[in-house]
Formats: sequence, structure tokens, C-alpha cells
Amino acid sequence: MLNNIKKEIEIITEPNLIALAQQNNVHLYRANINGEKIDIEMLLSVQEFISYAQERKLDVFYNYCYLKDSAFLINGDVVMSAHNEICDLSEKLCISDDFSWYIDRELYPDAFEEENVDDLFSDFERKLKSKIMEYNKSVNIENERKIFALYCTVVCNGKNIGIINSRNYEYNNSAEQQYLKILKEFKEELKISNLSYNEEKRKFMDEFSVKLLSDVIFHKCTNEKLRRNYVQLLWDGEIFDEVCTENVKRFFKDKYKGNWPTNELYSFVEMQYRYWKQNVKNK
Repeated sequence: MLNNIKKEIEIITEPNLIALAQQNNVHLYRANINGEKIDIEMLLSVQEFISYAQERKLDVFYNYCYLKDSAFLINGDVVMSAHNEICDLSEKLCISDDFSWYIDRELYPDAFEEENVDDLFSDFERKLKSKIMEYNKSVNIENERKIFALYCTVVCNGKNIGIINSRNYEYNNSAEQQYLKILKEFKEELKISNLSYNEEKRKFMDEFSVKLLSDVIFHKCTNEKLRRNYVQLLWDGEIFDEVCTENVKRFFKDKYKGNWPTNELYSFVEMQYRYWKQNVKNK
């Protein structure tokens, strides 16, 4: 994937632009201009445009457009883009589909309700998030790297004639490469973590199944409405002990609805009831 990144267009830096103008005896002035203020765009290089101004004894007005540091941060979009490119790897590593949402919550907290969602993610994902935030806090790209465009104009016959020297590239490639680099560093730990998480969930569901099948209240839930009410009581901690309730919420909490069970929990309860009715009830 990284081999497909387009080569960035080099934009002359401000000190070099000033030096170029001085060498050609062209007066240079910084001005508040952009592409919309250019009436006629010339397909010239900066060097050629300065020569054009020199030949006609015209003053040159210029302006640089810079990207903010936030353009280079690893955010949810960067995570999703990277996962789309390495979907086979991300599936093998079992990174949650909601991990991008998790990153945006941390990066833009004012856009989300205050709620601790760390327990919805694996230990590895929490460590990965911390590493990403560590990188984001360290972002301080030098000005030359952040230049997005250079606009140069001259006024000739009442028209703004100029050039636009811009970088036509996906600037989040930088952040995406950093994210992939972090993933590579954590690759082995991630595999171990996911094996551990999946094993813990499998073990808990076996124990949870035994609890359900032996619960007389569960046996009385003879229709789907009663079983859904049972799930709510279960979720509220009114059926089993605190440890069991905490594990239910750990493995079955809906990350989008907040403190609410996933459909997987309802399906699991239905499956257990059918099993009890067919194999245990009449024994």
C-alpha cells in the first residue's frame, strides 16, 4: 500500500522565494490572496513567473497556505483508511470495527458525551490507543512540511495574473504511515492479547451458560418478551452476582448505545433457552 503513495510536489520555501525575487530585482510583498482572487492562472513554475514579472517590471504578491498540525494526527478516518487497506491483517489481529470511534472519542472529547468506554475494548486496544495519543501529542511538523500551497500574483491591465503551486496529495498518508508503524510494533502483543481476550470470553460464556440453564427464573421465561425482560434484569445486576454482571457488560455492551446490551446477548439467551427446553427441561 505504501508504495502507491503519490510523490509530494516540492513547494519553494519562503526564504528561497525571497532570495529568488531579490536575485531578479523583483519587489515581493506578502498579501492576503488565494486561488479565488486570481483572475488568470498561468501554467508557469515559480522561477518562470518571477522572470515574467521581471521582464514587465511588475511587483509580485504572494501568500502561503499551511496545514494545521491536526492534519497530521492519527484520527478515526486515518484508522479506518488503514484498516481498509490491510483488512485481511486487521481481521487476523482482531482489531475492533469500533476502534476508529474509540480514537475519535479520545481525540475530540467535546464531540462526545462524557463516559468511560475503556472497558468496552481489549487491553491491547487500550494500549494501542495510548500509543496513538502519545504520537498525536508529539506532532509538531516543521513549517516547510506543512506548506499546502503557494499563491503568486501580479497586477497587469487591471487583472490579477498568477500561479498556484500546490501539493496535490493525501496529507493523511503521513499519519497513516505512522499508524501502520505503531501497529507493526504492537503486532505480536496484539496477537497474544486477542488470544487471551477470546479465550476469556469463551470461558465466561461456558460458565454463563451453566448459570442460565440452572436458573429457575430463567426457566419461567416461556416467551420472547419475558426473556427480553430477563436480559434487562440480568443487565441491571438483579439475577447473578456482581462478577458475572461485570463480565456480561464487558463482553456484551453495545458500544454505540452506551449502557445497553448487544443483540449477541439476546441471541445467546434465546439459544440457551431453546437448548434447555429441548435437552434439559424433561430430564
